[in-house]
Amino acid sequence: LSHTGYTGIGSAVASSDVVSSYLCFANGVFSLGGQNVETVLSDYDYVGRGDCLDERDNVYNWHHITSPNSVEVCSVECQKLGNTRSQVGFTFILNNVCRCYYTDGQGPDGNARTNLHGGSNRGSGPISRGSNPTSSWKCYRYLHYTPIHDYIYESTGKCVDSAGQRYNSVQIDSISTIQHCAATCRSLGNLRSQAGFDYDGSTCSCLYIDGRGPNGNDESGLTLTGNNGTGFVVNADESAVGSECYSHNDYGPFEDYDYVGRGYCLDEGGDFYSYVNINSNSIEVCSVECQRLGNTRSQVGFTFIGNGCRCHYTDGQGPDGNIETNLSGGSYLGFGPISRGSDPFSNYKCYRYLHYTPIHDYIYEGTGKCVDSAGQHYNSVQIDSIGTIQHCASTCQNLDGMISQTGFEYDGSKCSCLYSAGRGPNEGSGLSISNEDGVGLVIQGDGSNGNSVCYSHEGFTETFNSEDYVYVGRGSCQSDGDEGYSSVSLANVITAVKTGLDRSAGEAIRTAITYATDICPISLSTTTSMRAPENASTLQANATTAFKLIRSAPSSTVQQPAALLAI
Repeated sequence: LSHTGYTGIGSAVASSDVVSSYLCFANGVFSLGGQNVETVLSDYDYVGRGDCLDERDNVYNWHHITSPNSVEVCSVECQKLGNTRSQVGFTFILNNVCRCYYTDGQGPDGNARTNLHGGSNRGSGPISRGSNPTSSWKCYRYLHYTPIHDYIYESTGKCVDSAGQRYNSVQIDSISTIQHCAATCRSLGNLRSQAGFDYDGSTCSCLYIDGRGPNGNDESGLTLTGNNGTGFVVNADESAVGSECYSHNDYGPFEDYDYVGRGYCLDEGGDFYSYVNINSNSIEVCSVECQRLGNTRSQVGFTFIGNGCRCHYTDGQGPDGNIETNLSGGSYLGFGPISRGSDPFSNYKCYRYLHYTPIHDYIYEGTGKCVDSAGQHYNSVQIDSIGTIQHCASTCQNLDGMISQTGFEYDGSKCSCLYSAGRGPNEGSGLSISNEDGVGLVIQGDGSNGNSVCYSHEGFTETFNSEDYVYVGRGSCQSDGDEGYSSVSLANVITAVKTGLDRSAGEAIRTAITYATDICPISLSTTTSMRAPENASTLQANATTAFKLIRSAPSSTVQQPAALLAI
């Protein structure tokens, strides 16, 4: 050490202002080594500056500790409080105050919000981050907090269903913590019929819906019977003072649906689904009524919203078939299987339909006939009397020449498997319609026929030698670690191939590349002297012309490099 004789210990909490030319900085990851209090501080990890927040940025309820002059004293005093299994951490505040935080529904006196400040806060579960990186407050996470897995705190009192009825239960006495109660209930049988649990500090009541119990579809094995509670836990009867109500995440006594999570149902891209509204205050009725709608092969699941449910369909589909009629939310883009719920703390609940039949390898593009970038329709193989859109997709998948198949159209009966101009299932032959000029990727449906839908083919790669490239997916290419790759600029590609091209082809190529850069901005060399026409339709037509010129050019003139053809 350069300076000795000072007695400072623990975290830096302020600057003395004695020497104004100095600046004081505190170390955010400081922890003691060799001091007696180190054994206590080792139970906490530094998280960040500001107030402690959960994963949804909610503040926790807390118990005040006054006059602690260091982070170390704060850590000791917080652990002297009760119910530390439910204590998530603390914040040390510069003016000698610390807040000892508890997860929602818990406090130092156990499963009650007594002796707490901020009683209306909803912070729940482990601490996620500090609220403000420039704050003088410091947030620490308690390493021995024990979360309650698979159950969600609802309120004080006894759990009730949507009609205010309590549940039958298996009761176990002498349970010392709420975590022990949750683990005990989770160890019982028939969990899909278990609605949640009540806990009063000693007695743990594992709740089952009416007519069910831990042994199956009867009430054997129950301690308390005679109640009529059924379906989801909706609230708690607060007249039962001293008790806490938790609902069970995995409750779901349905054969055809699986529980996904809280909130609205979302697809893997985070999009909401279109839906049909059903009025019902019962989750069980929702599961029946949704299946009574039409076109269930394209129904992905439902969201229960308390006084009703939303029966969800994949984009482009509805109860009337491959048309978005009789839908309440027809503008949503949710597509394919349900991935997750939108909000883990919502009262809404999302269920996935187990018999939804996805359309593999194709993407919904809109209503009407499929068109290319110039608005042209495609040649096709047409098959009549196809009963479902899934059957249409599988029929097109069974054809040859898949790398040249751009997608399909389906009108409820006729299935049209689409091919790029000059291509077909048998090297250009085998087509039902062969007088269209559509080429390259499907851009959209043209909206010309509301009874027809357009799907693009994810495996369309007709511009590549199939022995050299394999289609991976939409978006920018990424490694296993989600890292992007280095790349060659388009300007370098132009320089490499423009020698030998005649003037018209060269101009068209440059226009096509300019069109591409409007979609994906890339820095281009100023020497290429490219200028896109102001009229969008002309620009698209020139791009298509360039594409055709490149494809038809003699191999001695153009090497047809895959990088240029991809443009």
